[in-house]
Amino acid sequence: MYKNKEFEYDLWTTEDGHYYARVKSTGEVSEISREIFRFLRCQEKEVYRRQELRKANDENKTTDESVKRKATVENPLSLDPMDENVDESAWGYTELDFTDIVCLSMLLTEFEQTLSEKQLEVYTCIFKNHETRTAFAARKGVSDRSVRYVLEKIQEKAKLFFNEDFRF
Repeated sequence: MYKNKEFEYDLWTTEDGHYYARVKSTGEVSEISREIFRFLRCQEKEVYRRQELRKANDENKTTDESVKRKATVENPLSLDPMDENVDESAWGYTELDFTDIVCLSMLLTEFEQTLSEKQLEVYTCIFKNHETRTAFAARKGVSDRSVRYVLEKIQEKAKLFFNEDFRF
């Protein structure tokens, strides 16, 4: 298990590939998704880098002023709600709602399961890998029109799945 006194949570993985987090103050343990685990791990690494920069700054090993300024920013490490008196820039505060991002990711994964093998390949290459329609058609040796037809079928499924006027 990975432990750090600076954080209010512990992160670990099991041999069977499950990801867990434990809130230190309550002892609550929860299984989390890989994306959330990676996000929390990135936050920890960022804090470690800042701590290392602070140490280097204290020892006068760092001469770059911008690095020194970054190292002196104090970010509270807490899962508690942000206090109104605390400056947002010093808090590592973000207006992104990660629950929306996770929900969207889950919805898209569920939508991908409704696609046929050919549709999933087109969807993955064009929407996830940002390949152009013409480049995909040339690489696969098919006409641009046939790729457009598959995209139209994906759009029809998306309209039914998301119950909206869905357009790419």
